[in-house]
Amino acid sequence: MNFDLEMTDNKIDTYKNLLLRRDSLKKEGDLVWLEYVRKFGNLIEELMKIKIECIALKKKIAYCQAKQNRNEIIVASEMEFEIETELADYYDELGKILFIKNSEGTTISDYEFLQIKRLYRKIAMMIHPDLHPELFDKFEIADLWNKAKNAYLSNDYEQLKETEFLIIQEIKNYSDTAENCEIENIDAKIENLRKEIEKIISSDPYKYKFLLENTKFMEEERNTIKNETEQYRQYIEELNKLFSKFTITEVLN
Repeated sequence: MNFDLEMTDNKIDTYKNLLLRRDSLKKEGDLVWLEYVRKFGNLIEELMKIKIECIALKKKIAYCQAKQNRNEIIVASEMEFEIETELADYYDELGKILFIKNSEGTTISDYEFLQIKRLYRKIAMMIHPDLHPELFDKFEIADLWNKAKNAYLSNDYEQLKETEFLIIQEIKNYSDTAENCEIENIDAKIENLRKEIEKIISSDPYKYKFLLENTKFMEEERNTIKNETEQYRQYIEELNKLFSKFTITEVLN
């Protein structure tokens, strides 16, 4: 990947540009993921549910096998409680998918997106924690940075503009420390940012960015998800056969 656009003669400027490009790509990846889920929501939901069913069965088989090896009674309620607890993270992930799939979401124009991006860049230059770590022992600055990030990720230009005003007022109190300072290990940090950017661009969901409007890709992706779902269905049949061999009691006498 060529980063000529980010490269300058000044290492600090190069570091800043790469840092902001990394942040921008992360946001673009999030937006692409939202669009991906909205286009394939029903298929993804079905696939995730059947995956969770498979994971649950595998955990139940392991649970029963361990109990059997210790010559202990397998109690259904105890098993279900333990397995459900272990599946909490998977259900949380499914919940996120369902929320995205069922939400209408907000759309913004290219012009609005550019305005938000420019304003975030301006704020980041002032107080990004990687550029100005000396400011982050101040609670007010850390709080304003979190507000700016949330507004940026939510495409809330008005909130971002208000936060910028508050930052400008607050940063006047630290004008002596807000100047660019020397960044330790800058060469290594620049290299790490390049690697991170490469990883973002080459991985899901960012790589779908230029494919979601491609009819051929959309059809192939639908078939891929359907085929994976069918494979999990067949796997569930095998797991159910294994699970049925265990003797399970409903209550412990």
